[in-house]
Amino acid sequence: MSEAILISHLCKSFCIEGRSIPVLRDLDLTLDARGFTVLVGRSGCGKTTLLRLLSGLLQPDSGQILLPADLRMGIMFQEARLMPWLTAERNVTLGIRRPTPEKARQMLQLVGLSGFERAYPAQLSGGMQQRAALARTLMRDAQLILMDEPFAALDSFTRETMQKELLRIRREKDCGVILVTHNIDEALILGDRIVLLSDGRAARSYELPAQTGCRDILTEPFLSIKKSVMEALKSL
Repeated sequence: MSEAILISHLCKSFCIEGRSIPVLRDLDLTLDARGFTVLVGRSGCGKTTLLRLLSGLLQPDSGQILLPADLRMGIMFQEARLMPWLTAERNVTLGIRRPTPEKARQMLQLVGLSGFERAYPAQLSGGMQQRAALARTLMRDAQLILMDEPFAALDSFTRETMQKELLRIRREKDCGVILVTHNIDEALILGDRIVLLSDGRAARSYELPAQTGCRDILTEPFLSIKKSVMEALKSL
């Protein structure tokens, strides 16, 4: 089975106060459904719109997205979006037909929430709520996880912990990730590939060395890649 996501001539606009605002403009891009791709770019460049198109939450104006056959996807947002009246276990199984409590507990254990199955969202920290949201996504046996700045609202220590946990879980589940972030350091720590979007198009692409443990992004080639990304963001 092909593991490539083929995006061809993709266009998407939004109507705001009677005006058509183009967001994606004839976007051509190939993504690895089993890799870790990070999308970066200025606000409004189309990163979140692309994720929503990939997930089927939005439909394009024109162009096409060709996905691998039977690819199972899950999506995480910047907010955990947990139901406040449901326990963590119930939130994880929400929307699943005939869910099994055993699997829900396994997913909560995988994300480090053992012992919090009966806790309500208000009883969980922000990082714990995002862990529960990740468990909910994994509950659906997602082969590709789409993530829209899921750690942006967390403090730096919790964010670093969640980054490490995400890499660990990805190794255990052998799933792909497409992550949107404004944090270049986060992109360097996590990604196999960084795609820079600008003006609704893929402007630059950077391949990163294979993950062999915790990356030291204060060494080469990461310093050079960061400099190139930052310069491109300023010039594009």
